[in-house]
Amino acid sequence: MPIPWNKGKKYPQVTGSKNPKWKGDKVGYSGIHKWVYNHFLKPNKCEHCGRNPGFSKNGTTLLQWANKSGKYLRKLSDWLCLCISCHALKDNYNQGEKHFHKLTEKQVLKIHKFYKTGKHSQRQLAKKFNVTHTTIGRIIRKQIWTHI
Repeated sequence: MPIPWNKGKKYPQVTGSKNPKWKGDKVGYSGIHKWVYNHFLKPNKCEHCGRNPGFSKNGTTLLQWANKSGKYLRKLSDWLCLCISCHALKDNYNQGEKHFHKLTEKQVLKIHKFYKTGKHSQRQLAKKFNVTHTTIGRIIRKQIWTHI
């Protein structure tokens, strides 16, 4: 089967705001994220912790774009490039709070220590540290706070 003449070609006359399906600022969540991924270059390290998380098995970077303001503007200043751990923490704990993390590194170390004794359940630790039991589980499995 022959390759179509227009495969992979861009059409500036119908790209971006010139496209009849362009939604501008009324774009949805996934649409703005696709736009950001296509228009902003990712740095090679997390803008919060400074780590370079490397690449996944399929070669994609393990950095993600995270929105700062909740307004989802098409401006680089409204976005952070974060590793998966920092992005998860930002999304879970940055709900109107002025600080980035709800937990400190010292508290995360205590969570690991308390859990290893076998005397505390994830729910008990969640109550003690004022977070969800899901967060405690993710800390214990090193899905977040992976650098500790």
